[in-house]
Amino acid sequence: MTASFSSLGRSGKRSVVVLLGIAIGVWLLWPQPTDRESLDLLVAQAKHGFESKSVSEIMDCVAPGYEDESGLTRADVSRICQRVARQAKQVEITITGHDITVQSPKATGHFDVVAVLDLGTETITWPMRLEVQFMKQRRGWSKLWRQGWVVVSVNGHGLDKRFEDLL
Repeated sequence: MTASFSSLGRSGKRSVVVLLGIAIGVWLLWPQPTDRESLDLLVAQAKHGFESKSVSEIMDCVAPGYEDESGLTRADVSRICQRVARQAKQVEITITGHDITVQSPKATGHFDVVAVLDLGTETITWPMRLEVQFMKQRRGWSKLWRQGWVVVSVNGHGLDKRFEDLL
């Protein structure tokens, strides 16, 4: 037998409303990570996305308005990530040093990174000194309630649009 909200009695409706209110209150008041912790989680997510070759996980980290000094846009980043995911047998990202300065709603990170791409026929080792610009934006289905960090620019990677032809 199924019951609808309208078939509940007055006290049943009150109970449902109270429980729903408590659930929303707990969700809104649950301690959120600090900006620095959120940025560290975003960097870890991007690293995991590259290593697992998950384009969607990588692109979840990239702002809709991404554009860097080499002229790459979010669409270019997506195409490059798709190509790497298809071509590379394995991707390994090592962050040997990093420093993030937070001035909310913006942050700047400096990262020493070594990317190793095993293409099967050859292995590319790519050391980089990256400057990453982050921005706090409303994200996901909960845009009304939560803000999250995204990458708006990465400089120092040495890529340009011609990189797509290398893979």
